[in-house]
Amino acid sequence: MSEIELDEIKEMWAKEVKDNLLKAATEDLNNYPEEVQRVIIEEAHKRGLETYKVYYHRTGGYRAVKQGFYWLAFWFPFFWAFAMKLWLQGIIGFIVIEVLDSFYWTFREQNDFGHGIVAFLLILTNSIIFGAFGKRWRTKSLVKRGFEYKDTVTAMDTEDAIIQVADRNEEGEKGDSD
Repeated sequence: MSEIELDEIKEMWAKEVKDNLLKAATEDLNNYPEEVQRVIIEEAHKRGLETYKVYYHRTGGYRAVKQGFYWLAFWFPFFWAFAMKLWLQGIIGFIVIEVLDSFYWTFREQNDFGHGIVAFLLILTNSIIFGAFGKRWRTKSLVKRGFEYKDTVTAMDTEDAIIQVADRNEEGEKGDSD
C-alpha cells in the first residue's frame, strides 16, 4: 500500500470519526454547557445540518420549527403565514403588501421614483420582518394551541428532527414502563 493510499484512508477514517462524534453530540445537545452547544451547532451547520425546536401535542403530533431566518416567509409572507395558521400575521401582511404595492405602482405611473423606491423598500422591510420573526410567531402559535416543547436537535430537515425526538421519547416511555 502506498503512502498516498494510506493518507487517504487516514483522512477518511478521521472524517468518519468526526462525523460520528458530531452526530452523537447533536443527539444529546442539551446535556452540554451552552458554550459547547454553540460550537457543536456551528460545526453541524458547516455540514449542512440545521437546528430545530421540536414540539408535541397528543392529538396534533410533532411539529419541528427551524431556527434562523425563514426564507419562505421572506419571499411569500402572507401565504406562508396562512399556511402556518398564523391568521393575524397573514391578514396584516396581506393588507400591508397590498397598500404598499398600490403606492408603489401609483408613484411609478407618476414618474415619482423617489416615493416609489420608498414604497419598494417598505415592502422589502415587511418581507424581512416576516423572515426574521417567523420562527417566533410560529413557536408562540404552537404553544397557544397546546403543543409542548420537547427538544432542540440538529437535523437535515424537519422530518429528520421529528424522527430523532420521537425515537427518544419512545425509548423513554419504554424505559419508564419497565
